[in-house]
Amino acid sequence: MTASTGHGLPRHLWQRRARVVGGIGLVAFSAGACSSPDEDSAAGPIAVYQTDTADGAGELLPGRLQLLDGACIVYEAGSETLVPVFPEGTEWDADSTSIRLPDGGTELLIGEEIELGGGHVEEADDSMSIPSECPSDLEYYVVAP
Repeated sequence: MTASTGHGLPRHLWQRRARVVGGIGLVAFSAGACSSPDEDSAAGPIAVYQTDTADGAGELLPGRLQLLDGACIVYEAGSETLVPVFPEGTEWDADSTSIRLPDGGTELLIGEEIELGGGHVEEADDSMSIPSECPSDLEYYVVAP
């Protein structure tokens, strides 16, 4: 079981977030940490992470989800464009261009103004699956379950 911080993020992801919040961090990406989802994957263009915990919401960040080139979901939050990383079990519905969260009841529509709870992380790690089509120069926003 993954240790939780009470902020809705697994401890290893929250610790990474804490290092970045104090100042502007350089984002480093590793090709090994990024992977393309299987063609049959329910995640489709969605970046996901593995977690066994769910409590808290982290910081709330208002913005809009967008589908970038039909292959990567990004989150436009003010002047930032981020790659949101959702909890595993999140599904993509191409017909309605929406994201269904693992709670079974929350559906997020592309282009709709929303607030996501979570936090910035410096780099992807082995618990994350990032579509290879997502731009490597964007930061990640790990969405709390």
